[in-house]
Amino acid sequence: MKEYQLNKPVLFLVFNRPETTKKVFTAIRNAKPPRLYIASDGPRPSVISDREACAEVRALIMDHIDWECEVKTLLREENLGCRLAVSSAIDWFFENEEDGIILEDDCLPHPDFFRFCREMLDQYRNTPQVMMIAGSNYEQFYNENGTCYFSRYPRIWGWASWRRAWSLYDLNIIEDASLPRIISERSCCRAEEKTWKRILKMLKQGRINTWDFQMNFTMFMNDMLTLCPNDNYIRNIGQSIGTNQLYNRSSFNLRDISLNGQYNKPSRPSQLTADSELDKAFYWKSYHTSLYARIKAKLIQILNI
Repeated sequence: MKEYQLNKPVLFLVFNRPETTKKVFTAIRNAKPPRLYIASDGPRPSVISDREACAEVRALIMDHIDWECEVKTLLREENLGCRLAVSSAIDWFFENEEDGIILEDDCLPHPDFFRFCREMLDQYRNTPQVMMIAGSNYEQFYNENGTCYFSRYPRIWGWASWRRAWSLYDLNIIEDASLPRIISERSCCRAEEKTWKRILKMLKQGRINTWDFQMNFTMFMNDMLTLCPNDNYIRNIGQSIGTNQLYNRSSFNLRDISLNGQYNKPSRPSQLTADSELDKAFYWKSYHTSLYARIKAKLIQILNI
């Protein structure tokens, strides 16, 4: 398939995984974005191998930028952790750009991912209800009447957004007194309400060090949408479940689907509203946990095994 040259900036979030970073960077290199932002968290003091791994990751990127582009870096000397490192890097990105694409070091994009993001960023630039453009459809949900659909859930395995949307993101939204009420109003069922309130409690207790659930809550609070493709443009090449990945991801290493033919220009959803049936299915497959799974996770935490 012919490589696609991008005209949007890319933020590349990296840390200590040279093997996956190299693969994702190769895809970015093939797309040749005009501006490349590289944000790297610093090594953890308690992990001796981090210093060498972080240095290797930074070198393999900086030594292989061989196309004409503007490069900006945010290379942390100290480790901030997922919550602050990622959210502050995206802050930095949108302080400098009106729109752009965000990729982490384990989210390998198909070449068409960049084209899809570019077209949809331009299409929905002035549509305030749309928070983000997703690149992944790892649960294989489809809109039969088009090539995309709207969801009230974010998808952060390869995504794109605008400054006007990210400006609504609040890392400390968990302290908002109205959030429990908003969760109750937005949830599709009692089980979902319990799930989000349980996550909210864990965030407040510091049991989850992450930034992405705050994106869910920001979207709930502002009643915003994610544009999701029918095709899956991202393959997650992480070798294991991430530190903060608490809920079911049945297709963690899902192969790309429906991507062997020619790129077809996306057909937009006819209505600016979430597909409630697909969202309900997404919740049950992606976020719902059984009582057995919760008890097992609690025992592992207590026993430290």
